[in-house]
Amino acid sequence: MLVTAEFNRKTFCSTAFQAHYQTSFDAPNSKMAPGKGLEPQFTGKIARAPARERHQDLLSRLRKMGVRIILIADGDIAGSVVTCVPNSGIDLLLGAGAGAEATIAAAAVKCLGGAMLVKVWKDKKDDPNRLQRLETEGVEVDKTYTETELARGNELAFAASGITKGELLDGVRFIPNGAIVNSICTRLPSGTFEKLETTLRFKGHPIYRELT
Repeated sequence: MLVTAEFNRKTFCSTAFQAHYQTSFDAPNSKMAPGKGLEPQFTGKIARAPARERHQDLLSRLRKMGVRIILIADGDIAGSVVTCVPNSGIDLLLGAGAGAEATIAAAAVKCLGGAMLVKVWKDKKDDPNRLQRLETEGVEVDKTYTETELARGNELAFAASGITKGELLDGVRFIPNGAIVNSICTRLPSGTFEKLETTLRFKGHPIYRELT
């Protein structure tokens, strides 16, 4: 539904964080609200966010709450998956990015049992006709979408391979007569998460042999 080039505000969180907190775009003093009966103990939590000027207000409020911030240049999809991988050390990913990436990430987040919120980003510098265009495409501009709405169904799969080195995956490494590629795959209904290392042999390969 949100497969569009328009920017959207996004929040992703780990399964453990989801169990203790309810995330909300409408909390009065932050972008997150504590779960019912729980105190908002955010000190020591680790969040990732794209290094963009539009995020400065959000990052300032998070720092005041004791949240540690790791800024990233790009990589919304990888960043969202990392929040849901056990022992990754990342609790949240927040910021504004393109809707297409949000839709792709939703499949991975849902398979891994995490949570995400997506809402249309509104800015005073926007094209005044932008919201009208989105509504014409069927987007509810005031609605907060979840991973369940963006990735519908109970049988889903998400797979990715690293090209350049990142926190989630190593990049392609060339070896004599081939290359090593690292990939991940997760799926529903099993919730299985796999990390794969594949060695490609270029010689004799119907496609890669042209690289030798």
